[in-house]
Amino acid sequence: MSITEQVLKDELKAAMKAGDTVRRSVIGLIMSVAKNRSIEKRMKLVKGGATSEAADAESALSSEELMDVIASEAKKRRESIATYEQANRLELAQAEKDELGVLIAFLPEQMSDDELRAIVAEVVSAAGAVSARDQGKIIGQVVVRTKGRADGSRVSALVREALS
Repeated sequence: MSITEQVLKDELKAAMKAGDTVRRSVIGLIMSVAKNRSIEKRMKLVKGGATSEAADAESALSSEELMDVIASEAKKRRESIATYEQANRLELAQAEKDELGVLIAFLPEQMSDDELRAIVAEVVSAAGAVSARDQGKIIGQVVVRTKGRADGSRVSALVREALS
């Protein structure tokens, strides 16, 4: 699904009408983080010498950049869930899981381990990697090929497995 700011606005409106407070707050958070990234992007353009009008036109986030925002927020939720469960704070972990469920709905479908193993094997053989020293290079290439469809920790684990 291609995500645009208009899609997010429509989803926010629908969540408000349905009274879904979790979905409303998560979509609002996504929009807020996206707006902050857009402002950062605009400031870099202006500092780089772009005119104010050109910076305004180019500072809007692309669909891919919005996916990066959502993936980043999903990663934060996964880390929080692990921390809360470790601290035996199950009610907080459940709240984070609820938010993660909303975020996942906006992300592309995740690759299966078999699909990911096939890509890792292909990249390892193409690069001629044989030792753990090549791990960083292989992970970088796999992440580029799986953009948004595989979590970095899964990629890392499968690359380690392939190189060992």
